[in-house]
Formats: sequence, C-alpha cells, structure tokens
Amino acid sequence: MTAHFNHTIIASNDPAAMAEFYLDLLEAEPVASWGVFTNIRIGGEVLLQFATPPSGFPPQHYAYLLDDEHFDRAYAKVIRQGREH
Repeated sequence: MTAHFNHTIIASNDPAAMAEFYLDLLEAEPVASWGVFTNIRIGGEVLLQFATPPSGFPPQHYAYLLDDEHFDRAYAKVIRQGREH
C-alpha cells in the first residue's frame, strides 16, 4: 500500500472558530470532532484537526492548492472580513 497523507493538527487559541473559518474558506466538509480536536475534512479524505496546544507554539505554514475560481472566492472572503494577509 502506498502511504497517504491522513491528517495534521493545527494549533489554535480558538479551535472551533479556526475550524469554522477553514470550513468556509476551503469549502471543506464538516466531520465529527472528538477529545480536544475540532475536525474538518478536505480533499483526499485528509483531516484538519484544530486544537489548543498545552503551551506556546511556533509559527505554522500551510498551503492549499485551489482552482482559480475557488481561490477567487476564498480571497474575496479574506478581503471582506478585513483579515490581515
């Protein structure tokens, strides 16, 4: 069996709000959450799991491949919400 990327844990001070942001921005699928994790699913059955770390955390970088139309919708949301980028 070839290895497949399954999930990543993303540190957040507000996991539910961050999951909701990415759910909308990436047009992701809501899935069940458990324990300290608030989960969403993106393409390839990959889970993004948001959790508050037990202590400070280093900067993180994530990149998502979107088609042009999806990128335009996502970028328009970032602008409308006045998010720093």
